[in-house]
Amino acid sequence: MFTSRSLFLITRCALATAVLLPIVSLAQATTSATTSTTTAVVPAVETTPLPTAAPAALSPLAQTRIRNLAANMSNRMDSAVKRLQNVHDRLDSRLTKVALTGADVTNARTVLEEAQKHLDTARSNLLGIDTTVEGFLSSSNPQENWLEAKQFYNVTADEIIAAHTAIKMSLTATEQAMITPMTPAGSTTISSSTSSSTPIQ
Repeated sequence: MFTSRSLFLITRCALATAVLLPIVSLAQATTSATTSTTTAVVPAVETTPLPTAAPAALSPLAQTRIRNLAANMSNRMDSAVKRLQNVHDRLDSRLTKVALTGADVTNARTVLEEAQKHLDTARSNLLGIDTTVEGFLSSSNPQENWLEAKQFYNVTADEIIAAHTAIKMSLTATEQAMITPMTPAGSTTISSSTSSSTPIQ
């Protein structure tokens, strides 16, 4: 059985619950609506790309290092051309002597002439390669101009390799011509039926 004080406390708790619950629910609903509204209103952030710096010219130290490296490469290529030219000249002299024996050296000499063309092109490229390198070093956009200098070196190297291959082919053709029997000009072949006019006793 409830006393008057107990009923008073129960009634007070019921009133507090009835008053607080709508307030809490209203506060939660207001917070959710505010959050949704805030989320919907925030615009998307656009990222602006940072400006790229213009390509800088090479420093004096970098120019010196690249110039020395380019000179080293040019000297090595020039030495290769000189060695191949020496081999070419010796092989050409050998072909002249082999031809005097009656051997057919046409194929060997044709390939050797191709080798000489490649050597001439490589030598011509090396004469102008210093100008190309200096233009690259003094350029305001060295990254773009480096492609031209690199292509120049690649083309020259290809010409040297082609000359080396042609000389090897000419040497092989020369050796083949030396072992191939040739009939000397003006010679006649004696028939076996007329090789002996006197029967064997």
